[in-house]
Amino acid sequence: MRVFQTLSAVIEKLTWRDRAEITQFFGDWQVLDPGLTVLNEWWPDGPQVAPMPAEGNLVLGAVARKS
Repeated sequence: MRVFQTLSAVIEKLTWRDRAEITQFFGDWQVLDPGLTVLNEWWPDGPQVAPMPAEGNLVLGAVARKS
């Protein structure tokens, strides 16, 4: 229940952005494979061992390095 209350408070403060808006944050940095993707599709240490719940598709991420 505490997790739900914490998450509810945070969600009110989120700024929803599309892929184009997020990509702008990287500027001229080189985005590494697999690029900007749903986090559960980026799995560097081997295959995913458990399915991701639908809520896991709400967050995008990427790793980049300065060119």
